[in-house]
Amino acid sequence: MGEGADVSVQLLGAGDAQLLVRLSEVDHLFEHDPADHRPSPVSTPDAAEFLADPAVRFWLATSAGEPVGMLHCVVISLLEAGGGRELLLYDLGTHVAHRRRGVARALVDTMEQHMMSEGISEVWLGAARTAVEFYRACGYSSSDELFMAKELGSGAGQTFR
Repeated sequence: MGEGADVSVQLLGAGDAQLLVRLSEVDHLFEHDPADHRPSPVSTPDAAEFLADPAVRFWLATSAGEPVGMLHCVVISLLEAGGGRELLLYDLGTHVAHRRRGVARALVDTMEQHMMSEGISEVWLGAARTAVEFYRACGYSSSDELFMAKELGSGAGQTFR
């Protein structure tokens, strides 16, 4: 579990469905422009099924027991000699009232440490234009400004093939 000044980050599992349900009730506040979105609540069984998926990695950041950030990733198995896995960072959001306080950075740092412990050394993501500089500050690089990658443990961005 990662820690910020008053932020706690935890990886959710199937037993944490209620936390995901609670997040879903306010998830519109984690969008770039919350006014353009509405909450998209999920049921407890749907949340449990989602979190039980072996490919899903979902971190929740909380402060004073309330959700302030989330990070959703998917583990991808590679079809190549010797196998292997990579991670797709699918969604990262910070509650509108908690932005620019290190929440997103704490989520990314915690995710990277956890994925290295799972033996996954590469993370890929599609970055919104508004997030490119954030990901660059986290060590990700890009070949086209929006598709970014990082080889974990190297501190440097991915060299694109």
